[in-house]
Amino acid sequence: MATNNGTVLNPCPYLREWSPPIGLLSKIPEKAQKGFTTLDLALTCLSALPDYLAVGTNVGLIYWYDRKRDNLERLKVEVRVWLR
Repeated sequence: MATNNGTVLNPCPYLREWSPPIGLLSKIPEKAQKGFTTLDLALTCLSALPDYLAVGTNVGLIYWYDRKRDNLERLKVEVRVWLR
């Protein structure tokens, strides 16, 4: 990391490896509505790009997070493929 007069500059202030992603996790709800049923939402997978994060869930939703804009979009999976 670069320093400026003894101060460490963070090249990516949006997400740091050593800090919990509290901002992102606070935007994702704990429960999801499916029909008349309320389900606990579990985060099942994570994919990372320099500017974006994709977070998968157990109910067929994907959350697309823009790190620079601090914006979270909810995407619904249209086609499900079951592997045996």
